Amino acid sequence: MTHLHPLFNPTAERPTTPSSVLITTPQKTALNDTVKSLSFTKKLALPVLGLVENMSGYACPCCGEISDCFGRGGGEDMADHNHINFLGRVPIDTVLVGLLDAVSKGEIQGAAISDESDGEIVKGEDATFPLLDKYNETTSSKVWKDITEKIVQGVEGRRTDIASKLSGLSV
Repeated sequence: MTHLHPLFNPTAERPTTPSSVLITTPQKTALNDTVKSLSFTKKLALPVLGLVENMSGYACPCCGEISDCFGRGGGEDMADHNHINFLGRVPIDTVLVGLLDAVSKGEIQGAAISDESDGEIVKGEDATFPLLDKYNETTSSKVWKDITEKIVQGVEGRRTDIASKLSGLSV
């Protein structure tokens, strides 16, 4: 851990320290493993920004409705019990799986392309991202957007708290 030591010492130029996000599934066995991960973060004094419940339901490929066929709420209960933020539930999304399979087969361009570039990878304002455009249509994108916003808020909140403490020390 000595190689990580500089990361745990915030400065005025870098008023932040590492944080973690825990991921679990709603089943008891996974929750037990996640409790061990939480214990590890506590031993390291590594702040936990929150917990995500993965594979929490199934997103219908036709309408996007989420059915709770694999259980629900185990992650949220664990977060409440351990006083950490619950960031959200991520369902199994077969549309996303199909999209990623299409990219790996070369059926959808994953990188930025331009209509005038004959499929070549480009940068700049003329670039489009076919994968991103299709991803934004999935149920998963909406779920992850909400989770990501909560994580960014947590990081920004920590940064503000640390900067405030650092400025108080220099007075």
